[in-house]
Amino acid sequence: MISIDPTYHDYFGREVTVPPATMAVLAGTALDEPPAATLDPVHVIREDAAAVRVPIQNAPDNDTIDWTLRLEDGTLRSGRSCTEAGEIVVAERLPLGYHRLAIGESATTLIVVPVRAWLPPELETGPGIWGFSLQLYSLRSRSDWGIGDFGALRTFAESAAAAGAQAIGLNPLHAPNVADPSAHSPYDPASRLWLSPLYIDVEAVEDFRESLRAQTAAQLLRPPREGSLVDYDAVTTAKLGVLERCYDWFLAHHRDDARGRAFSRFVEEGGAALDDYATFCAVAEHVRATTGIRGGWAAWPGEYRDRRGDAVRALVRERSERIDFHRYLQWLADGQLALCAEACRDLVIGIYRDLAVGTAADGADSWSAPQTFVRGVSVGAPPDAVNALGQNWGLTPFHPEALRREAYGPFIALLRANMRHAGALRIDHVMAMQRLFWVPHGCPASEGAYVRYPLDDLLGIIALESVRHRCAVVGEDLGTVPEGFRERLTERGVFGCRLLFFEREADESFRPPQDYPPAALVSTGTHDLPSLPSWWVGTDIDLREHLGLLSLQQAADGRGERERGRDRLIEALRRWGDLAEEPTLEALVESAYRFLARSPARFLIVQIEDVLLRTDAVNVPGTLTEHPNWRRRLPLEVQEITRTALAGRLIAVLAGLRPAR
Repeated sequence: MISIDPTYHDYFGREVTVPPATMAVLAGTALDEPPAATLDPVHVIREDAAAVRVPIQNAPDNDTIDWTLRLEDGTLRSGRSCTEAGEIVVAERLPLGYHRLAIGESATTLIVVPVRAWLPPELETGPGIWGFSLQLYSLRSRSDWGIGDFGALRTFAESAAAAGAQAIGLNPLHAPNVADPSAHSPYDPASRLWLSPLYIDVEAVEDFRESLRAQTAAQLLRPPREGSLVDYDAVTTAKLGVLERCYDWFLAHHRDDARGRAFSRFVEEGGAALDDYATFCAVAEHVRATTGIRGGWAAWPGEYRDRRGDAVRALVRERSERIDFHRYLQWLADGQLALCAEACRDLVIGIYRDLAVGTAADGADSWSAPQTFVRGVSVGAPPDAVNALGQNWGLTPFHPEALRREAYGPFIALLRANMRHAGALRIDHVMAMQRLFWVPHGCPASEGAYVRYPLDDLLGIIALESVRHRCAVVGEDLGTVPEGFRERLTERGVFGCRLLFFEREADESFRPPQDYPPAALVSTGTHDLPSLPSWWVGTDIDLREHLGLLSLQQAADGRGERERGRDRLIEALRRWGDLAEEPTLEALVESAYRFLARSPARFLIVQIEDVLLRTDAVNVPGTLTEHPNWRRRLPLEVQEITRTALAGRLIAVLAGLRPAR
């Protein structure tokens, strides 16, 4: 049964009762009861459990049960156990991994998980490490095509490593609907399993360098790189247009050589999931070409909304080469990201990826696996100090019952896809592992409710995949956090987040750095918050007032509160950040990171927007087209960022307080 909390405590500590209509809608999303079975679909078992005990349905005590167990490595075991208190013991210990237990016609997946996620020694003890975070699309390079790409990322990684950084944090690299460039938010992707082909460095593709036709097309299609905003329409048209010529060259000259064999292996490993995303892209392009519709599957003609339907099967036959082209794009993107990871091979973390909390309601993931996702609801958050009306993110969530019935297969695949080529993974809104705020379609966010997820199981699987990929995990635990949740993360080796803006005492003074927890990532803010320079001068309040997100009175109150906040920050930075009496904006930024570097928190992230003193917003929550979210480009070329005067001083500060290995 789906578990819905009838009440919850909001950010302000008030108890909120969920409206009866909301409870009824959410209860209606429960799945039909499955046929009675001897075994549940899945059991997650910690490696420190004294024995592997498996519940047996409707079995009397002292009944003798024959079973077979196939370990993940193929080893087959069998045995006979007596039931006791509705359980049998099948082993004292099992190796970590995914195993299959069968009793008669019934079977279950046994997932044996470590106690804690993987952490490098530098995040277990010592002064910790530091790194940069950036929005990949914002990078500039001499060869970019109007958007940051994996080539620019590799260049930045090399310069950042030379400066002593041990991590490069990125926005989600998730795959978009290429037929709808207007849907470009990295946190609202068509698929969280695949990469955005817009990040491919076209001129680094071997087929581009070999194909005169591709190079000629580039001269005609290449978008300008001088603008301050990414033009996603122009970038998509140019990159896909030229990469089509690269693909033609690949088919003609490499399909049967070593590169062709490498591509075939990638397609085989990608399996049905890669087929689904590539098919989604081909259908979306076909629908746009024939009807003008640019959106996802919910806007398509009815015959194309069913992934397994006759119309889609016919299109697969007719456009098989186009589907293969989209597989080719994923192969190129994966290979270039691998090269970026290779450039970071000597760093403690290297690439620090980001996993969005959900997928687009009309995207590829929900189209190809409708049984796994919930329709008719969106993911969001209740009202808090920053968003008085609550938030509706328009994302579709995993169905908790469906996850268990599928032995958590979709969740496991998601972790594997996003830990690939990464030394750390940020899980956006990690509270979703315990509960997720569902908002019925047509209702305001304030009328949503929390739906429960199996926290222990999900944290265990995160730990298992973390150990296997040697990928540390950071949980974004900001906002309305359940009591005791952060302690659970720490216990399982998952870092939390602490932001300078939010770490305040009851009297609004800034918490001293020594009070920050060791098992945490610290920074000034995030992509949804103003940069430190913007916060200081108040441009974020001006912008929100201009966009109608704040009333005149709210803006006035906000400015008064900000003035008090600036006074409190100066007090804190003078005490713990060596701030001068009359600070410049540069001195303020330098002092803030000195303050954070003196904390025991072992993972410090420097926001590029702070380094470059940017006051424009990366993203303004609550807006769609009113503000150029996820489009702003940095003013400097990538190799120049760490050479600025402020960057040099920050690097010197961090080298002293958090020296490289």
